[in-house]
Amino acid sequence: MTYPQAVQFLYDLRLFGLKLGLENTFKLAARAGNPQDRLRFIHVAGTNGKGSTCAMLESIYRAAGLRVGLFTSPHLVSFRERIQVNRQLISEKDVVRLLAHLREQSNAGVSPAQEAVGGCLSRGGHAAVEPQRSPMPSGRQEPCGLESRAPLDRRDACPTFFEFVTVMALKYFAEQNCDLAIWETGMGGRLDATNIVTPLASVITNIQFDHQKWLGNTLEEIAAEKAGIIKPGVPVITATDALEALEVIAKTAIERNAVMTLVNRPEPTPNSPLKKAPGEGTGTTTHADFRENLVGRVPSRGEHGVFEQVADPSQEGKQRITAPDSPLPSRGVVWDGLVDELALPLLGEHQRLNAALAVATARVLQNKIPVSDEAIRRGLETVQWPGRSQLVTTASGQTFLLDGAHNAAGAVALREAVCSGAIQRAIPDRSSVANAVRDLCRLVACSTLILGVLEDKDWQQICAALAPLAGRILLVPVPSERTAAPELLRDACARVNPAAQTIACPSLADALKQTANGPFVIITGSLYLVGEAMEWLELSPAPAAGERGLNEWTLKK
Repeated sequence: MTYPQAVQFLYDLRLFGLKLGLENTFKLAARAGNPQDRLRFIHVAGTNGKGSTCAMLESIYRAAGLRVGLFTSPHLVSFRERIQVNRQLISEKDVVRLLAHLREQSNAGVSPAQEAVGGCLSRGGHAAVEPQRSPMPSGRQEPCGLESRAPLDRRDACPTFFEFVTVMALKYFAEQNCDLAIWETGMGGRLDATNIVTPLASVITNIQFDHQKWLGNTLEEIAAEKAGIIKPGVPVITATDALEALEVIAKTAIERNAVMTLVNRPEPTPNSPLKKAPGEGTGTTTHADFRENLVGRVPSRGEHGVFEQVADPSQEGKQRITAPDSPLPSRGVVWDGLVDELALPLLGEHQRLNAALAVATARVLQNKIPVSDEAIRRGLETVQWPGRSQLVTTASGQTFLLDGAHNAAGAVALREAVCSGAIQRAIPDRSSVANAVRDLCRLVACSTLILGVLEDKDWQQICAALAPLAGRILLVPVPSERTAAPELLRDACARVNPAAQTIACPSLADALKQTANGPFVIITGSLYLVGEAMEWLELSPAPAAGERGLNEWTLKK
């Protein structure tokens, strides 16, 4: 198998679509020798900020001298971004080797007669597809490699792209003798393929609306799915500020005897993402809000445990949750002052909240993995995570802001970062827009917004949040089968910002041509779009095989 053949094999796995469930992943991991049993994990779930928080945790522990595996999704340009050790991408050679090995393992036990007609994973470098095959006399079709007999719809018994890649990452991290793996969920948590591990800590960044088709239509339902990563006796750290979602997480933590730490600023700051505009969430949330609103909503006594205030006056504003028969209280509501002192490369108050979450996690695990303040500081001040509030200034002085905001909450966070001045202050003096950065109105007037969104996202809310940021708005298709039509985005943006020039473009390449003389260009709405922009701007070399399409969950029928 060559690397292009390996990429094609991964493309073919998309036939088996998106499945939420752990059975296939457990089986494939068992065939691979259960590499997860030889590793330590920090498992990270949440609606937004998962990748950034993972990058921060990785950077902290690498600065402390550990060998750290990093598993994230989606990738921006290269598939190999998903699996890294000490921020070195997995090699093409290792991708080929591991795919070939796992394909053989997944087909182990398939009889010669079954192999002759093909299992789920054929030996020719492609995933076998046989939609025309007649069912077996028993009413069942030939099995794939993971089961001795499979139901008529045999796709359910075959590993999906994400299940396959999850086990591939586990095996690679074990081979690389990683001291720790930073482990990001793909979607949700409870039934996500990554949830076959038992971590040192479970981290839930926040709960917002996204992927409602799979996770539920209320914040409580979404929180229940993401809280599914909480394991018995394993600490959970969260920055969730939606009280209805936090209630679900807290109840789950109590039921599973998991010590919970809540990260939140003691007092709201003017530009904090916790301070929402009317209609944009649950409102400003402070320590006092949690004391007033959460106490009493979580069971206070009985079989589910106790939620109470800390009596120590020095711990004002903190609470603790104690589970039955457990002497371990939670660390309550915390904010580490170290976070406010940092020169954080990732811009925006939402990223500072992610940093606080990473620091709180390191503090919780201090007895298991000691980390000094210096390592925390060095890790956070050197963290790199492309495509998230990333500023790029070209030799000509043109400045681009690349951000993967792909849902309504992410769009609001990006808008807050721009309006608060966090982005403006980071624009270098050599930028052609440098003279305008002190005046937000001038910056908006000279800004161009290039926006592309997937149709299954809340694109109207995204347009409402971002359209006011620019005097010129170019709407483009996302390189995905699920793209929203640029014309729909154009009309939505025009309603919000009628003074702006709004143009529907046939492609990102066309939009970039139209902004050749624009001093400040914001490209956002989808990580898929940001990845395409990174190729056009030559920020990341495009693989010869073309790998951005692997982010699609399933082939279009």
